[in-house]
Amino acid sequence: MGVYTPQQLGIKTPKGGFSTGGWFNSRQYWNGTLSEPGQIHPESNQQGAGQEVSKEVVAQSNPAQGQAPGTNEAYIAAEKAKAVAQPVAPATPAPVQPAPTTQPANNTATTTPGGVLSPGQPTIDVQSIYNQAFKTPEIDTANKSVSDVQAEIDTTTNAYNEAKAIINDNPLYGYASMRGKEDKLSKKFNDDLNRLQNKKAIEQDNLAKLKADAEIKVNLAMKQYDINNQAYKDQLSLFNTLLDAGALNNASGTDIASYAAATGIPTSMIQSIIDKQKKDEIKPQVITSTDDAGNMTVAVIDSYTGTVISKSSLGKIGKADQPTKPTTQETSTAIKTQAMQDARSGLTLEDMFKIYTGFLTGNEIYSIYNSNSSYGPAESSKWTPDTLAKYGVNVKTGNSLLEMLNQ
Repeated sequence: MGVYTPQQLGIKTPKGGFSTGGWFNSRQYWNGTLSEPGQIHPESNQQGAGQEVSKEVVAQSNPAQGQAPGTNEAYIAAEKAKAVAQPVAPATPAPVQPAPTTQPANNTATTTPGGVLSPGQPTIDVQSIYNQAFKTPEIDTANKSVSDVQAEIDTTTNAYNEAKAIINDNPLYGYASMRGKEDKLSKKFNDDLNRLQNKKAIEQDNLAKLKADAEIKVNLAMKQYDINNQAYKDQLSLFNTLLDAGALNNASGTDIASYAAATGIPTSMIQSIIDKQKKDEIKPQVITSTDDAGNMTVAVIDSYTGTVISKSSLGKIGKADQPTKPTTQETSTAIKTQAMQDARSGLTLEDMFKIYTGFLTGNEIYSIYNSNSSYGPAESSKWTPDTLAKYGVNVKTGNSLLEMLNQ
């Protein structure tokens, strides 16, 4: 996981420039760099920073942008395939925020005598919040009710069509008799259909209300996270301000413990900062850094000279990706693995050809789709040998089924 400059990726500056939080070529822009495809920028102040955008959010973005279902999914998959085939060394490893050394059982912020809020940096599990809001018995029941009514509509419609065909095919019926039976059948069908459609509309309204309530819960939880996350940043800023002003020189043990809980800096390190500041005329400042192995380090430097006063490791937060030039075989395997995942996620064969042509052969794409598609093998009525040949697929007809030729 890393971030990249637009120049590294060959992405030209758009008209009006890059906007913080905006998406360019499926990557989010933040602080002068772009994220991995389909990933929220690690430095973003949004929920899920450093994580993949959820499938639900991507799916909802299609109608919001006037796109057909699956459009943005296909585009992100294509950009991921390009990233695998043409790896670029990140500008810097993905930043990781330090976690507090202690974490109270509740999330209520309180003010200590020293003025620092507690607890420390908040965390959030977006997927858990979504599941708690949307994966409820009430919503599951409402979804099933809508499906059940639609099934009734389908059954009623099929029965009507079959009965009408029987009437029309009966040679013993005269025109008047046939029309009379059809009118009687149509009236009953229309009455049943209106009743079922009204029932479905009621069930859909109920489902829409439940989902709206769930969305409100998710939005409130995320807004609370924004507030807590900003509070943590304010705490660290306040701590640096107090250090700069020398206001911690007479801090009590209780105050130091509060500062440690709020910032994640060990109490021994805070005490050494205070002792050093009392002894020498320095201007201390707290900074954090993460090495390529994912180890988080907090350091105190003298802002006047840049001298490191003390350091402390906060442990291994996460491992930064170390991009190396993959072999041709590794690249091919990675692309095929991604293609299999995309086929299973619901991409159509046409989308697969659009994304992977140039990375895989036509036969490879066709074979991967048929073996992994959630829709089953491609329909022979649509994907004829001539049609497939346009995409570089060599096929022959055998017992009415398309069989792949070995290349």
